[in-house]
Amino acid sequence: MDNKKIIAKPKYRPIPQDLLDAVYYNNGGVFWKSAVKVKGRWSPAMKKGKKATRIKPKHWDNKRNYWSPARNIIWWYVDGKRTYFRSARVIMAMFHFDDIYKQIDHIDHDTLNDELSNLRYATSKENIDNRRTPRHNTTGFKNVRIAGRKKHLCRVIITVDGKDIQVKDKEGRGCWPNTKEGLEYADKVAKDFREKLSGKFACHG
Repeated sequence: MDNKKIIAKPKYRPIPQDLLDAVYYNNGGVFWKSAVKVKGRWSPAMKKGKKATRIKPKHWDNKRNYWSPARNIIWWYVDGKRTYFRSARVIMAMFHFDDIYKQIDHIDHDTLNDELSNLRYATSKENIDNRRTPRHNTTGFKNVRIAGRKKHLCRVIITVDGKDIQVKDKEGRGCWPNTKEGLEYADKVAKDFREKLSGKFACHG
């Protein structure tokens, strides 16, 4: 039996040290410490004190087949090639460490808010747990759904390890009346379960 340890592959490109040395952080923004030369020429976009970030707008990711959110990015040359790095990753590398195996989670869900207090490292699952209520939700409460054809009932459905499970309350009930009181009670059941499942990454709204 092969007892070799399986080494996880890095998910993200390491932040170059020369980039970290070239910028400074101030109130959620990243700025150039001094003017930067690009291929032997002074770049007008890289002047001392000028903001180093630009916005990469929301776009459809053909490779992953989902909408990629807007991001603050920084262009930098690595081995002569222009490469972009997310501002949030640069900031975390400046103040904490460069974790190339984890994602950056924006606590308030605003991917353009790169305040240090709004950033934290997270696994893919933890980042998903911090998502807001989907737009197609019809009840107004996260993970609370109408119980199929029985529109007079509602239930709580939460995805765990890729499978949808129906959550029950302490009394073993899995459905409640589709009324204001019933929906609010189902929401409470969902919140309690999410907090046990996801801890500080649980998002209720």
